Amino acid sequence: MTTTPRPDLDGPVRPADPRASRSRRRTNRMLWVPHEHGAWAWLIVPVAAGALIGPAAPFQAVLLVCAVSGYFCFNALSWWVRMPPARRGAALRPAAVYGAVTVVAALALVVLTGPEILVWCVVLAVGPAIAWWYTRRGAGRGLASGLATALACSLLLLVAVRPDPFSPAPAPPAAVWATALTFGYLGGTVFSVKSLIRQRRSTGWLAASVGWHAAWTAVAGVGVGLGQPFAWFALWIVLTARAAALPLLSRRRPLRPAVIGAAEVVTSLALLGVAAWAGTIARG
Repeated sequence: MTTTPRPDLDGPVRPADPRASRSRRRTNRMLWVPHEHGAWAWLIVPVAAGALIGPAAPFQAVLLVCAVSGYFCFNALSWWVRMPPARRGAALRPAAVYGAVTVVAALALVVLTGPEILVWCVVLAVGPAIAWWYTRRGAGRGLASGLATALACSLLLLVAVRPDPFSPAPAPPAAVWATALTFGYLGGTVFSVKSLIRQRRSTGWLAASVGWHAAWTAVAGVGVGLGQPFAWFALWIVLTARAAALPLLSRRRPLRPAVIGAAEVVTSLALLGVAAWAGTIARG
């Protein structure tokens, strides 16, 4: 026997909230494709810079696949932590799929370069592990989490140049300097984004961002004294000026995310250009 709801006894029949449905669909999409578009640059720039410093090799493409799929797996697991227990099952499928792709790509790297690259895999896993620890405590967007991730991503440059960490041939100085300065750049975006968006009115965050960039400008200057291209120093002067100017402009009128993203694309391309120049000089 079936009954129909009666307004006088059962209350009005309310349709499903379309906003909740849209939010659920959006979350499901982000489980598979992260909405943090800046993270793509954190993965692509170091590997591409390593290939430009050289020599370029097929394993670098597999390294990029491994890094991207690993990040996608981490993204799904991060959502799993934040989701209500009843909905966590939705995050397990993308985590499993991307985790499997990461393992396959890692095995392909072993075939292409040798088992020694697994040491790099362990080292690179430390950064995401730290970020995961902070994410579980609700501080996934914190400074420490961001810098740990930036360090892991920047090390991809060194892996792209020296996949064997035990190689008797030392890594080229150009690659070592590029790795350090790439970490400075990626870490600087953590400060820059906070001073542009979440901490737009904070003088402390603005000072920290400018101070970080100024310190790395000094490091780049030391590199020039040690024979590295002057272009690194020039790039860091521009990055430091940007770290000061854009937040001040955003206090007058908030900058759209598209504008901030466009600025990051330009600076990322500039970094790749300097890396290519440094590689050309290193190869003679």
